[in-house]
Amino acid sequence: AKSKVGLVERRGKSANRQPRLLRAKKKESEAGELVRPTFDFAYWAENVEEVQKNADNRKFKCDVAEVAAVYQEHRTSSFELQQLAKKRNEHAKSMKGKMEPEQRQALIEEGKKIKEEINSMEAKVDELSLQMNALALAVPNLTHPDTPIGEEENAKVVRINGEPRTSESAGFKLRDHLELGEMLDLFDFESGGKVSGQKFLYFKNGAALLELALVQWAAHEAVKRGFQPFIPPDLVRAPVV
Repeated sequence: AKSKVGLVERRGKSANRQPRLLRAKKKESEAGELVRPTFDFAYWAENVEEVQKNADNRKFKCDVAEVAAVYQEHRTSSFELQQLAKKRNEHAKSMKGKMEPEQRQALIEEGKKIKEEINSMEAKVDELSLQMNALALAVPNLTHPDTPIGEEENAKVVRINGEPRTSESAGFKLRDHLELGEMLDLFDFESGGKVSGQKFLYFKNGAALLELALVQWAAHEAVKRGFQPFIPPDLVRAPVV
């Protein structure tokens, strides 16, 4: 009797069994081995033109319509898998009780067929999930609707605080940050360009200290407003990026 109860409980749990890929994801995540990014496939599927236009504006090469199509197929296949799981459980219940050997054998054969269908559908759902996520990696995040489209010269001034200073109003010749940086030995554009490319630089001496001070000030101001500071790991896994 105990054996039969255990079997029924196991079959009952299998009704909600997830596809193999999802189970593997859960195990990997719990073990800390892999964290996959999360995508809003439902929103993309409902707003294909908007998401594609955003990608085109940001110069990303992707096919949002294809992602949406695979997503819809994945949803349909997942639903069919759930229906097969229900069918399997109903079939398991039908095998309870006494019956003729021929009838039991027929049910056993039917159970094997259902199991094969589930295995096949699980493989399909797994494959669609991998394809869907691979395509989604090329789709960029949505930008704010007020963001200007184009090169840097298309940027717009949102606001100006205070009155801009001039040499006349200040009473002495004003210097820009490049002049001041050269005079006070604050920047190293040459080394920055070699390491990172044009327009990059190293902060040196007082500029480096000022940068650190500004970070500290901003962090303390954020904490005052209820934010919680975190320092993340220096390295992340490729799938997270």
